[in-house]
Amino acid sequence: SIFQQLLLIFVIITSTFAHMFYILNRLPKTNAVSAHRIRRSLVSLFIQIAVPLLLLLLPGCILFVSIICLCIPF
Repeated sequence: SIFQQLLLIFVIITSTFAHMFYILNRLPKTNAVSAHRIRRSLVSLFIQIAVPLLLLLLPGCILFVSIICLCIPF
């Protein structure tokens, strides 16, 4: 179903970012300045992915819930 596919996509994206942060913290050879820049770029990338998804999913969820419970008559 659609919900399972969206959940799978969310888990894959979240685990990818978690793995990147884990590897970044585990590497002892990484320069502190480089690690800080990489971490900042990962946070920026996550925000660039999360904000459009929230702007699409939040109104969509509100619309579908309102249609199901008949809160807003169409």
